[in-house]
Amino acid sequence: MIQTLVAELQVSAPLIMSGHTSLEKGDSLRPSAIKGALRFWWRALQWPQLRDIHGNDKDALKALHQAEAELFGAAAGESGKQSKVLLRIGAGQRLDMQAFAKGQDLSKSSPGAVYLMGQGQHQGNNGTQCAGLQSSAPLTVHLNWRTNTLEEGERDGLIQAVMALGLLGSVGARARKGFGSLSLQTLTLNKQPLPVPTNQAELRHWLADLPRGNTDQLPPFTAFGPASRCWVLGLKPTREPLVLLNEYGLQMIRYRQTNKPDKQGKVRGLGLFKDDILQLSKLLENHRIERAPQRAIFGLPSHIRLQKNLEIKPAGKSSDGKAYERRASPLLAHLHRFPSGEQIMLTIMLPAKFLPKDQLIITASREQEISFSPDWSVIEGFIKQCGGEELTR
Repeated sequence: MIQTLVAELQVSAPLIMSGHTSLEKGDSLRPSAIKGALRFWWRALQWPQLRDIHGNDKDALKALHQAEAELFGAAAGESGKQSKVLLRIGAGQRLDMQAFAKGQDLSKSSPGAVYLMGQGQHQGNNGTQCAGLQSSAPLTVHLNWRTNTLEEGERDGLIQAVMALGLLGSVGARARKGFGSLSLQTLTLNKQPLPVPTNQAELRHWLADLPRGNTDQLPPFTAFGPASRCWVLGLKPTREPLVLLNEYGLQMIRYRQTNKPDKQGKVRGLGLFKDDILQLSKLLENHRIERAPQRAIFGLPSHIRLQKNLEIKPAGKSSDGKAYERRASPLLAHLHRFPSGEQIMLTIMLPAKFLPKDQLIITASREQEISFSPDWSVIEGFIKQCGGEELTR
């Protein structure tokens, strides 16, 4: 007998799917994109319990990888396993709506959204590198497994991960900025409906039941822990997802950028991080920096234009000898649409060990390596500016 979990997911914000073959209007979302995002949320939710059981990161990580391979499968080799769960998307379901076309210049109409996209997805006059797609109807995701294949804990963990994907998650490029948000509309197990939050009060209740763990140490990767938090932002209400993403991006510009006029003579930022600029200016004058720029907490690499371009990135190399180049933001955005049509912007902060060596490399005329200790209140300040109301306390 086959067990079936069915989730109806609305693509509630423009989805950008880049890579070898980008998606265009009328294409179907690939099951691999859903499965990858599902595994991300599954790992994030499993970590607190496994860390409490094993008492240290090394053993907990080993147990996590084993459990993930058992459930979702692993690549061929000595530890190769077939997934216990088959995932598919309903036949004939298409991304039939387009928020913006490939090559469209959004710099004037949606500068905040362009800021969130970054140069990788929006390049000056060349515009967007991929189309921003949505669906007029929810996508139906089916997860099937044979009876007695999953233990009760595995089944419950899978259900919890599907709910997290549809209440907090996104897929595609710039997913942590809110693009490609997926909103859970209905969820059934063997045709029996499971409860899905339909308003902020029910979402708050669901968040309260999420695992946090008991350790004081931050997770070694993006996962839930005692310091995890979620807010609904007080942005201007609108039914247009791109407009809401644009407002979110404009708020980030105001918070992070300087208060000096840009090339067009416009002052875009509030100039809140004057010490960051002071310290970086020292490097341009061939002096040593005394304090690392605190804005690095929003993710790396970071490129800052003063008299010259400066690049800030993680220090050190991985076990295979490759230099660290990136550190994703611990702040995730999700544009959620409840079944009623009500639309809200959520942000989720998942603090974790920020850098492998706790060091940054800052490059301008010269290069300097400097210690960096993340100040999570920098993110909290941004949330406060956006009128955030916390749902996790």
